[in-house]
Amino acid sequence: MLVTALFWGSVWGLGEATLGHFLHLVHIPGLPGLVMVPFAVLVMGRAAARSRSATAVFLTGVVDAGFKFLDLLIPGTGFIAVINPAQAILLEALAATAWMSLAKSGALRLHLSVKSW
Repeated sequence: MLVTALFWGSVWGLGEATLGHFLHLVHIPGLPGLVMVPFAVLVMGRAAARSRSATAVFLTGVVDAGFKFLDLLIPGTGFIAVINPAQAILLEALAATAWMSLAKSGALRLHLSVKSW
């Protein structure tokens, strides 16, 4: 589980620290989220499929957020430009972890049948 979280968190983190950083520099509102959220879902999905653990999904986000702080080493990068995406990353990971936990517990089962229509 930990190896999976480290691997996929690193993949996600490198993507955020490079592509995500450059997308923020373009200053087109919504563009970073439009590109990076689907990438995040893909990476968290891979981590979930490989580990079958909701904890690994959250740890993947923690590793990624750690990578995001490497952007502070780039001259001219403001703290707010790093902390806001890092918070969003952790919230995405928390939401995916909650979703996976609920799905595993069976709380998300849809009870649709012909009778209910």
